[in-house]
Amino acid sequence: MSYFANLRIKKIVIHEIFKRNEDGSMMNPRYNNTLTSLDELGLQTLQNRIINALGDNSHSIEMDVVNSSEDSTFQFGAQLLSSVDSDFIEISKKIAYRLAENQSSRGIPGGIVLIFSGTTGIKDSKTWGIIKAEIQEGFVKEHATDSILLRYITDLLLTPQQRLYKLGMFIEIGEDLENDLRDPKDFKNFVYDHNMTRNESQHAAYYFYRDFLGCNYSPTDKKLTQDFYFETKNFIKSTELTEEEKGELNTALFTYMKVSQEQIIHVEEFADEYLPTEELKQEYINFMELKAFPTHAVGKDLAYIKTKLRQRKVTFSSNVKIIAPADEFSNLVDISPDLENEQTIVKIKGFVQNHE
Repeated sequence: MSYFANLRIKKIVIHEIFKRNEDGSMMNPRYNNTLTSLDELGLQTLQNRIINALGDNSHSIEMDVVNSSEDSTFQFGAQLLSSVDSDFIEISKKIAYRLAENQSSRGIPGGIVLIFSGTTGIKDSKTWGIIKAEIQEGFVKEHATDSILLRYITDLLLTPQQRLYKLGMFIEIGEDLENDLRDPKDFKNFVYDHNMTRNESQHAAYYFYRDFLGCNYSPTDKKLTQDFYFETKNFIKSTELTEEEKGELNTALFTYMKVSQEQIIHVEEFADEYLPTEELKQEYINFMELKAFPTHAVGKDLAYIKTKLRQRKVTFSSNVKIIAPADEFSNLVDISPDLENEQTIVKIKGFVQNHE
């Protein structure tokens, strides 16, 4: 199911936040006091950028809301869904202020903050979202008396070259009219950040998805990571590839899960990077869809398969088994099939140490 089909943005307001001062103090945001209007082409382009960043086959991650207190970004955002224009603008200022507040390091750049609301999905579910776009070097800003010029949005957010942005989107899937505070269970939440996918830059994303949005990786990521690993192994086993080719793919799977610095797992990414033919790639994607594995990216959490990734085991038709450290398997063991003589030639680095 795509939550992003038929996305229609109905209200937009933009503000600007700044890098911290030399002494570490926060600069107040520059607020916009009017809603922003985009022409039809600009609005469609913005909607497409959001769909491409968050939708199926993207590197967005579905997250859980872990901070839903009264003054949380989550509760402010939920208020946007039923607010009139003047309230929408004032609430959006609170959200922009919270983002500036959570940018506690001087190493975090300022940028434009675009806050929107509208509907999405086949049921026209209410949704709100926020984009923070970092200012590109050399870009000349222009300001009107009461607003940041529309051209700024067009140049900064709607070009395919712009990659330095963060995006969160909350989709209402249930409605509670009895309570003032909204329940996170009533929303699906998706986050995209170009910094989220690698270990060395993940800290740069934390302030946005955790401190500011109040979200965190879902506990189900452990199970989904486990499912990805075993279902991919099942797929490899089911193919008509040679045993040598299957061994290479299992090594690739280990590399993708354990060695790669990526902090996400993604079916199409694995297919593109490691499967040798277009036909096999499509077979794998179809296989994983039949297993109901998500088409969007999933946060990598190896908790359930750590022991499986420590060792690599090869079993032969004669019931002989070889077990070796997984991360050194290709360096320690050389396996060459000898089909003519119905045997396998195995070369192992090292000498026999003991017999059990």
